[in-house]
Amino acid sequence: MCCVVDDEIQSATTLGRLAYTMPSVVDIMGTKDWSAVSTHYLANQEADFKFEIKVANTAEATNTACDEDKTGPCTVSFNLEYTPLLFDVTPNQVYWDQEIDVLVNPMKAQSAITAEMDPVVFIKLDGTRCDSEGFIDYQTRFSSTFLMGGLKTRAGDQLPGKQEPEVRFRVGNAYKMESSKHCNFAGDDCWYVKTHPKIDSISAVDGYLTGGQTLTIGGWGLKAEKLEDVEVTVDGVACKVTSSTLESITCVTGAAAAVSVEGPQPGHHGLKQRIIDPEDPDKGPYWGMFTDEQHPVVETKLLTGFENSYGNYSRAAADAKGWFKAPETGRYKFHTSCYNYCRLYMDETKFAAPSADAVAWTTLANEGSNRGWRNYLLPPTMDPTTENTYVSDWISLEAGEYYQLKGEAMHWDGTDHWTVSVEFEKASTEGHHHSNKAVQRLQIENEIEFEKFNITVKNAHGGKYQMKFVNPLYDPNVRGS
Repeated sequence: MCCVVDDEIQSATTLGRLAYTMPSVVDIMGTKDWSAVSTHYLANQEADFKFEIKVANTAEATNTACDEDKTGPCTVSFNLEYTPLLFDVTPNQVYWDQEIDVLVNPMKAQSAITAEMDPVVFIKLDGTRCDSEGFIDYQTRFSSTFLMGGLKTRAGDQLPGKQEPEVRFRVGNAYKMESSKHCNFAGDDCWYVKTHPKIDSISAVDGYLTGGQTLTIGGWGLKAEKLEDVEVTVDGVACKVTSSTLESITCVTGAAAAVSVEGPQPGHHGLKQRIIDPEDPDKGPYWGMFTDEQHPVVETKLLTGFENSYGNYSRAAADAKGWFKAPETGRYKFHTSCYNYCRLYMDETKFAAPSADAVAWTTLANEGSNRGWRNYLLPPTMDPTTENTYVSDWISLEAGEYYQLKGEAMHWDGTDHWTVSVEFEKASTEGHHHSNKAVQRLQIENEIEFEKFNITVKNAHGGKYQMKFVNPLYDPNVRGS
């Protein structure tokens, strides 16, 4: 079997990366989907594949083959267990210099390197390196083989648009699982990661009704192919763009019919998050920290997804606030998953105009059981104000309307995480990619993830129980079925 030398290696020999490049097992077996390979071969406990090499000498138009009695030096061994699996990039909507988590199962990638080596060569988005300085070095290791973990990095200077992630381990590229792809609510636009323009500064914070004021907006990714493709509005009034570069936009404001109204109102995509330090190392955070103003806010940042992934804070309180825009009229459920404690609130009154009035928050979920990351497979309890309730009741919302949403979380032992997901009551939505691969339009696939079930035995008599789980497709005459 001849092999294309220019292909990037995605698997490796049992001794580490090859001295020359080879195609992946997926390419050799003639399938694009890794899971198609794993379902058939791993189910039969065959993770190793061996191929004989024949080198084509195009200059002499002959083939150089190994002798039949010398198969050792002429055999390449591929092992699926050395191909790391990329499950997700969170958040999947990012801007320049934003911290992101790349969620991978390292498989046996760590066992193929020495203690002095970085396990990861680079992380890229569409060929442009991310900034992993301070996050990944020779001491970076996953807690366990075959368990999913996170690699932290920062988005680089990628231009706005759809980006395909590439994670290069020492043993080769991580394979992108289907769960790493995301789609919009309609399901007609999909991506792995989207990068967006970032605004760092605006030259003025107020102006005149008459307009005519020149504004300079600073940031990154602010240039389009044509100047007319760049649009700026100030309080809903067009600001005429006069110049646009990657790092700045200049525009002239238009006349406004009325003064700006102060008060909370929907803005651009994202949630504003605060990180509050409890200061006392002997005491954990408490719910009152979010309102009593007794402790410093040590960080304020923009979240582009309602999630904090693994291991961000060893002892802190975090809150996030923003607006939920209902994509369709119907009923919605909100799901929470966190470690250690978190709460979720919503003002079910749709936004009409900025107001200084107090918000009528409704408690949607109250989580305090130290659950696993993105784990929603638990039954809800009754009262979210007093008990652990991981899923809200169905809430009726109107398409295109904005509803205030906020969350609060407390962490104190370094294994923190916090995720909020949404479910929409809609029929015939199988196969849709939800951003958290968890609730909305759920589809379960074989991705080497252990499922968890809670079984409640009613009217227990104190004796022993025996449970047997049988695959409906099981055939005792077919190995691995």
